[in-house]
Amino acid sequence: MNKPSSYLDTLNQVFDEAGSPSKDKVLGLMDETMSFFREIKAKLESDDPAKQKEAYEETMEMKRLLEVKMQALSQRTGLDLSQLAAFAEDPSNLSPEEQSALEEAKSRLQKFQEETI
Repeated sequence: MNKPSSYLDTLNQVFDEAGSPSKDKVLGLMDETMSFFREIKAKLESDDPAKQKEAYEETMEMKRLLEVKMQALSQRTGLDLSQLAAFAEDPSNLSPEEQSALEEAKSRLQKFQEETI
């Protein structure tokens, strides 16, 4: 697994790329995201306060990064966050490749959720 900072760098790059990321890039990011959350979960369940603090800090950094990127996307598109979410959920706004990547990502997320329950 990549170090969390490496994962956050990858996440940052995906948001900064022009155009839509490829299906392979989306699915790769999804796999990295699931690994990131597994690592965070293990640290939070640790008895070591330093690991718990590290997990908290990494989670807050991810949250900060996502908020900054979503705000920038909102400003570029002129849509607020709820409008962006509605746009992303409407399959007619996505190419067939984007729809396929989204469905595969949802499937992987569902599997991840079942594994961690």
